[in-house]
Amino acid sequence: MTEKSKPDLIVIKQYLLDKDPTLAQILHLNIEIFWQPRPIYEALLETINYQQVSIHAGKSLYKKFLACFEDKIPTPK
Repeated sequence: MTEKSKPDLIVIKQYLLDKDPTLAQILHLNIEIFWQPRPIYEALLETINYQQVSIHAGKSLYKKFLACFEDKIPTPK
């Protein structure tokens, strides 16, 4: 997975501003704080947890899951 560059984020931000002014207000025009590229496998593990339960519970479960692996992302082996 490649990281988005700053110019890409500017384009994305402008697209959101143009398409959804309400969302732009929620983001406070700072999409960078929400854009945290990371390995796909790690994102998949977290997303699966979050889809099963509420975000708050998912975050708690994900932390407990990582604790089983000494807070390191397990490999997909």
